[in-house]
Amino acid sequence: MNDRIGLVAFDRNAYLASPLTLDHEWLLERLAAETNGTGTAIGPALVVAAGHLQRHTNETRVIILMSDAENVTGWPEPDTVAEALRPLGIRVHCVQILSPESGVAD
Repeated sequence: MNDRIGLVAFDRNAYLASPLTLDHEWLLERLAAETNGTGTAIGPALVVAAGHLQRHTNETRVIILMSDAENVTGWPEPDTVAEALRPLGIRVHCVQILSPESGVAD
């Protein structure tokens, strides 16, 4: 693959766990080293991701947000951030992850 990918980790806070890289194996190792925290800060995670994508203006910029969709921080609101990213040409794709105990039928 010739796509650069990065990783923003977030629980109650959001931070860059891996800058954009072509070294996908290293990124997977970095992902495996992450630990689960408490809470979900979706808005701040989108802000951190967008901030790191801003300097790459000549490339397709996509954020894939994987979350349980339980936003515990009140600011900034994820919908507000997503709307602000649209005119910047940053696309956001959301994937909701559910635990087997969630009770959602297939």
